[in-house]
Amino acid sequence: MDKQQLNAKLEGFKKTCQAKNYIEGDFYLDEAYPGDYSSYVVKMVIKESWLNELGSRSAELKALLETLWTETEAKTRESIFTIAIYRESERDLIKLPSYREIA
Repeated sequence: MDKQQLNAKLEGFKKTCQAKNYIEGDFYLDEAYPGDYSSYVVKMVIKESWLNELGSRSAELKALLETLWTETEAKTRESIFTIAIYRESERDLIKLPSYREIA
């Protein structure tokens, strides 16, 4: 599944997260392994107010994964290597690659 296909399949998940006031903005997809278009890192900006309500990133991740499970099919979830969550104050880091080039 390429980025465009995964992005389309994640639309319901994204809309649900926005409606529940979990996230701000759009997802950013990054290849988990450069050149391999079958596994992606899904990056998102979490609202500070929601983090303050829950008190921990592990609670956020649990809620996000439960939402992902109910809003997507298994085939879609197979294309997700990991979910990376960023605070609003970390927004500028979201577009950095999830991997480092080997020197």
